[in-house]
Amino acid sequence: MKRKKVLYLIIVSLLVLLLNGCSGIMKNHGESLGNTDGNLQQRGLVASDGKWIYYEFKGGLYKSKLDGSEKTMLYSIGEEKPNLYQYLWYINVRGDWVYFSGKNNETGTAGLYKIKKDGTGIQRLVSDTYANEVYVIGDKIYYDRDYVLSCEGNGSDKKRINAVETKGYVFNISDGYMYWQEEDAQKVYHVYRRKLDGTDEQEIDERRIQYVVVDDGWIYYEESDRDEGVGLMKMRVDGTDRQNVMTNGVYKYNVKDGWIYYYHSGEDKATLWKIKTDGTEQQELFTVELTKNESTIGVYTVGDWIYCYSENIMRRVKNDGTGYSVVFDERMNENQEESEQTPISDVGSEVLPTVDTDTESSAETETIESEEIESEASSMASIDEDDLTLNNTYETRFEDVMLVTYPKFAFDFPSAWDLTTNVDENGETAVVTSSRGVTVTYTHMSGFKRENLLSDGSTIMLRVEATKVGDSSFVPSYVQATDYSYLGNFVVAKLKVTGQLNMKSDSDFTDVDGTVCYAVIPESELGTHDSVRSQYCVEFGYDYSGIISLIAEAAPGESFSEAEEEAVIKMLESYRVVE
Repeated sequence: MKRKKVLYLIIVSLLVLLLNGCSGIMKNHGESLGNTDGNLQQRGLVASDGKWIYYEFKGGLYKSKLDGSEKTMLYSIGEEKPNLYQYLWYINVRGDWVYFSGKNNETGTAGLYKIKKDGTGIQRLVSDTYANEVYVIGDKIYYDRDYVLSCEGNGSDKKRINAVETKGYVFNISDGYMYWQEEDAQKVYHVYRRKLDGTDEQEIDERRIQYVVVDDGWIYYEESDRDEGVGLMKMRVDGTDRQNVMTNGVYKYNVKDGWIYYYHSGEDKATLWKIKTDGTEQQELFTVELTKNESTIGVYTVGDWIYCYSENIMRRVKNDGTGYSVVFDERMNENQEESEQTPISDVGSEVLPTVDTDTESSAETETIESEEIESEASSMASIDEDDLTLNNTYETRFEDVMLVTYPKFAFDFPSAWDLTTNVDENGETAVVTSSRGVTVTYTHMSGFKRENLLSDGSTIMLRVEATKVGDSSFVPSYVQATDYSYLGNFVVAKLKVTGQLNMKSDSDFTDVDGTVCYAVIPESELGTHDSVRSQYCVEFGYDYSGIISLIAEAAPGESFSEAEEEAVIKMLESYRVVE
């Protein structure tokens, strides 16, 4: 009798494993996930069902065997048209279906899709939005922060899961909770979590964080404007027990089974490292020479393998450092043999001392991220000309919405760019975002004076060179009875970080080849700013019965292309008062 019971339990266990293997990736409380949390934090460009990998390339959805063989394109969001800028991401796999979101800027089509693993049965479940933050959990699809669908349905059962819209950035769904951060009226960032049914909302912490992964009861993150020596942090999901895991900063990383995998690239080579989540036992898995203009897209985990996705090339290695190979390399013709078969180093599981491997890049502090969390974008396709054509105009709405007397401003932008806005008694924000993640952000902070917000207590001080690159169409005048013409001529300025100083330890600036932004500023503000400690919307804003700023930024970790620089300068030059 006892023997039969044991045999029964074994059979049941095997059935559970088999079913889970077919339906998705198991994690926490027996819920099947369409992709891992760590993969989805990097836009979910790679997913797996244990037999096949599914990945994005130039707006196409592909699948191949785990060894990279039998590569097949299942679907193209751009219908395989050449030189079309399109994108496809948030890939989830469940049962016989692959779920993803996509957008075609030429046709304007966008939405949440599902397709069978053999490439048949394509369905667009949602067409009224380009779905972001897509999580397939159990038999439900969660997307755009506040909406849920049934995996088995056709999208008609779409419903809102929260009575109040979730503002800000949703960075994870884990263990039945949604985690996000948002900014209050005083420009203070708060981290929250809430059950997926809209109940049990909690404020976890009060800080601005980025590059976030939630794993096994911990939140891994970096702080904006972090101090020197403070890199990747972690805290428990209730906000307690904050710890510094690594001194160097990372933004392309993944967490799995007690290890952090991160890809650090320099000018001519890149290294995949792993380190335990307690900050010990750092190990090098491989180092490769980088091709010209190659940029890292993400680090993805599939079973025992780590996939490093860069521009046009995917590499992989086992989590113990063995088995390095190139899965695909789109730079080569089909008849060419792979030129890269082995990395510079393949050190296996050699344990190295924990060191700060981030050199120059760790000294370059990003002064501000605009709402990149709303519409951050990464793609490997070339830029379409229409993506940079200024054929749309945004006019500010503070006066109309709040029913007050206040000037109306406008600026031109490409209609292919996404627009997000917010207007309330505290002011107005309008962010236009390109498919590649470039943002132009208009900010109006009502009731504030610039001098009162210029220092935020940061210990890191930047030296920023402001040089003129264009003339602005904005001419200051009156706001009600106050004349602001004393501000003089306005220009479009290039803002480049050239130095950094830690006020706790440094006596002088360290020269850096830092980030570049563009802003509309008074001509009198050109020159060297050697005490930049606040957000750019304050530092390079201007008083106008409130604080006004218009700033263009490249995608996090990226730089402007020449075409993008030309486009954003024209956008900022078009900034004007609407008569």
